Amino acid sequence: MTDFETGLRNAFVNVFPQVTLRGCWFHFRQCNVKHMNGDPELRELMSTDPGWALELRKLIALSFVPKEEVVAAFDEVESSRPFLDNAEILERYIFNNTWIGGFDRRGNRKPPLFSIESWNCYDSVIQGLLKTNNFCEGFNNAFSSMLSAHHPTLDRFTQDLLKRQRLTECTMEQFLAGTTPKPSATEQKIAEKLKHSVDRYGTIPTLDFLRGAAYNFSI
Repeated sequence: MTDFETGLRNAFVNVFPQVTLRGCWFHFRQCNVKHMNGDPELRELMSTDPGWALELRKLIALSFVPKEEVVAAFDEVESSRPFLDNAEILERYIFNNTWIGGFDRRGNRKPPLFSIESWNCYDSVIQGLLKTNNFCEGFNNAFSSMLSAHHPTLDRFTQDLLKRQRLTECTMEQFLAGTTPKPSATEQKIAEKLKHSVDRYGTIPTLDFLRGAAYNFSI
């Protein structure tokens, strides 16, 4: 699981061609939020109209649609009244070419910069699998806190690295003994709410589903 840097992903594919790369949902969301905030008019729409901010979240919520139905769901969003009314502003937003695939001169859809499979999280949510690499970020933050210095000496760095290794080995032994880390009550509640929302796909209209899924995160 990686973020959405083409150089990094290409390097993984070249070195480990047998590995299936998945994108981190947190970075997928952050990448879109960054581009939304990068456009002054789009940013103003988001800040002044909560309803419009929810409409934009529907695009990110496409990650919770079964991957084979994402394009059709995107077409519904793009054809909805809020998006048609702001088409000129949205033309500058790169969601289509980056995540879905734009059209060539013959009207055929081109491959997106990042395949739908790489950012789609439907199966992960349904199966209760990880959809982010926050555990890696957590490890890095914990190690940085242990160092408590931006530029530690080599001796300090080595000692803290050995300490971190001992703690990691202890955690591994606990895992082998059957102890598994439990998410916090808040994390568990958020995950259950999202799964309940995603479970309803196909039982309600697509735009209603996306609006419901979009309530589970912010931008």
